[in-house]
Amino acid sequence: MATSRFVVKHKAAWALLLLPALTVLLWLALFPDQYFLVAVLLVVEVLALWLLYLEFEKPSPRELALMAALATLGVAGRALFFFVPQVKPTAAIVLISGLALGRAPGFTIGLLTMFLSNFLFGQSISTPFQMLGMGLVGFAGGFFAKRERPLSLPLVAGLGFGLTFLLYGLLVDSGSALFLYRWQGNVGVWSVYLAGIPFNFVHALSTAAFLFFLSPLLTRQLTRICRKYGLFRSRMLE
Repeated sequence: MATSRFVVKHKAAWALLLLPALTVLLWLALFPDQYFLVAVLLVVEVLALWLLYLEFEKPSPRELALMAALATLGVAGRALFFFVPQVKPTAAIVLISGLALGRAPGFTIGLLTMFLSNFLFGQSISTPFQMLGMGLVGFAGGFFAKRERPLSLPLVAGLGFGLTFLLYGLLVDSGSALFLYRWQGNVGVWSVYLAGIPFNFVHALSTAAFLFFLSPLLTRQLTRICRKYGLFRSRMLE
């Protein structure tokens, strides 16, 4: 019974991870003029991933409270540095959360951080791509949560740089590129990606810098809290 539940959970999770990509492909092929409909569908699909996590993992109230606190910290970090374009500790906080707590919590924290912070910065056509991109940063960090030996600080910073630049940056730029495709074709698409390189580079570099300062402190505190209260089954702490 437990094995069957495990298989169903992981098949459903991977299906939902691929669903946003399939939605974009179908949109381009069948109804490219319906951009805002697709944006709504993407938001729903990304939120469905979170609901799937709640259904199968059944996190405790303390685990929910910890994820909410980390998402709030990410929102506060993004708001605190609003005056410095692209210099934000948000991706660093989300990545640390994934490294410390695991894939599903990391994805949840990234998703909630961007969704909630955009109530301050403004919801837009980029919101679903920001939610998915930051969620995947936390999810990717979770792949290293069960390592017997934690990653060194330079490796954590390098991982943050790569994920922020290649994963989050490309996904968010894709939202703008897909929106411009119907008006400007391939020229608009390439102009978006090229114009986004310096912004993504600064964002990735600031993420790596924040990780050098935040990772030792935040990881230690998360480890202590999880061990004290037995959160997330302490799988990443064994």
